[in-house]
Amino acid sequence: MIKKVLLSLFTLYALVGFVIVPLVLESQIPKIISNQLHAKLSIRDISFNPFLFHLTVNGVELQDAKGEKLASFEAFKVNLEPHQLFMGAV
Repeated sequence: MIKKVLLSLFTLYALVGFVIVPLVLESQIPKIISNQLHAKLSIRDISFNPFLFHLTVNGVELQDAKGEKLASFEAFKVNLEPHQLFMGAV
């Protein structure tokens, strides 16, 4: 019984980390940028590894309201340390 519960929790954690987190970030980050900066942000792909706490954002382009490119980059990688997140140090 306990093994099934632990396996279910592990599977749920992996599903949320690998699938749900990237989908939510891909949909919400451009909305936040649009509301805060009145600019258009496009993101090609976001991936997150919940076991290593690695976040990768690929193909980012920021355009102003007129459609002129303000900034872009091919890849942005963040390696987080879980214990530092609890201490408030990002």
